[in-house]
Amino acid sequence: LRIIGEEEVSAVQELSRGVFMYDGKTENDYFPQYFPRWAASSNHYLYGLYVNGELVAAKCDTVFDNGKTLFGQALRVSKFHRNKGYAAELHKRVEQLRNEIVIPRYPIIRTRYAIGVHDKNVQKRVDNEVQQPGTKFLSARAGFTALLRDTDVVRQFSQLPLSQSYQIQVINHKQAWQFALKFPELFDASCVYTDWDAYELSYDNFLIMATGGQGSYERKFLHLRAADGHESFALCGSTPRGSGTSFTIEIFSLHGEDFPAFLSYAFSNLHSLRTCYSRAEADHMWLWVPEQLDKTDEFQSLLRLVSSNPSYYFFHALYFEIERKPSKL
Repeated sequence: LRIIGEEEVSAVQELSRGVFMYDGKTENDYFPQYFPRWAASSNHYLYGLYVNGELVAAKCDTVFDNGKTLFGQALRVSKFHRNKGYAAELHKRVEQLRNEIVIPRYPIIRTRYAIGVHDKNVQKRVDNEVQQPGTKFLSARAGFTALLRDTDVVRQFSQLPLSQSYQIQVINHKQAWQFALKFPELFDASCVYTDWDAYELSYDNFLIMATGGQGSYERKFLHLRAADGHESFALCGSTPRGSGTSFTIEIFSLHGEDFPAFLSYAFSNLHSLRTCYSRAEADHMWLWVPEQLDKTDEFQSLLRLVSSNPSYYFFHALYFEIERKPSKL
């Protein structure tokens, strides 16, 4: 095991090949695209497990929340080396190296991580995880992916029927932070869950999300006010996925009826909401919503619209936390 950097970009691309191919043919993994950006960021630690000189497994630790949170993510095992125990070996050796070179540098008080659940056994997976010592459940998010290129998704989502009138506007990072503090009930465990990360509700983190700092990608913030007076929030932005670009919308709301409103606004304003300008416009999309609202009529209607899409895929993201004793700096 060793720390890996930008010089391993080709090996990481090969390692990730065929890992996420939702339609059976299109590469859709973010790791090889994020890798150079993470390798250049001082708060990311990338680990590679080698066997006979070949990179067979890798993962990343990210430190944020002003050094309080260590987030483990992007575990990858080559499809040519599955079922050989390499994931367990990587995990064991990373824990040793992490304790030697990462933990002592920061006032870390918790480790967080996310897992993807591809079936309906969400509660079973939650129950299994929280049986681990010190582990607690934070949040569950439901999401789906769909292809935009050569499909009717943009037109369909920009013309969704709405149950009432809405005012939606782009707000800046300070306004987004103030909104989150005013409506903490929208944010499980006082976190924003975005792109498989979990950020605490701090001003610094909203600035990082807005600017794409610390190896992340720029997001824009949307504020919704409905005619009946309730308010909701969403993040959106463009990120690399496979050989293309994905437009992601992440909604924080207590009302399923807000989903069509956010989507209609976002897909009617795709160009002005675009981020990641160095890449082509989005050919792919993700939508993430609170898991407790994935049975609502509105969300189920969206699933029916995209269920025959070539890249349609639905699953849940589950977030967990393990408390740690603060490091002695």
